[in-house]
Amino acid sequence: MIAGVEGPRLLPAPAPLHSPDLSDETEWAGVEITGDIGGEPEVDAVDVTASRLAAVRLAGRRIDGLRVSDVLVEDCDLSGVNMPAAHLRRVEFRRCRMSGLSAPNLRATHVRFTDCRLDDASFRMSVWQTCELSEVNLEKADFHGAKLAGVHLLGCDLTGADFSKATTSAVALHGSTL
Repeated sequence: MIAGVEGPRLLPAPAPLHSPDLSDETEWAGVEITGDIGGEPEVDAVDVTASRLAAVRLAGRRIDGLRVSDVLVEDCDLSGVNMPAAHLRRVEFRRCRMSGLSAPNLRATHVRFTDCRLDDASFRMSVWQTCELSEVNLEKADFHGAKLAGVHLLGCDLTGADFSKATTSAVALHGSTL
């Protein structure tokens, strides 16, 4: 872990949220969510703060206007999720399956991915500031036109990843496969 990446600011004991549903303008704050999430496959304006998501399955969903801050996401399936223009701040993903994730125009600040699958993910035109990706499968990931500042890719598989027209500053690739 790099010292500059701030972790999520979580409550000591988030309240369990039973049978959660996603709908337009969903707001979750200070909750713990596990398992399946019901609701519509396409939603707008979702805001998640100071929460923990564990073993959640959202595969194939579209979430427009997603804002996530101070959230820990563990062992979740976010494969094929489409989240254009999402904003992530102090978010940590651990052991998540996110193959085929589509996050064009993502804004990520103080975000950490550890031991995740992000193969075939799209981060076109995204902006990353002070982030760490450690032991992440980023095979064929698309960072076309992305801006990466203070991003550390540690032990990542970047085979076939596209960084064309990306701009970088203080990026580290220690132990990564190119």
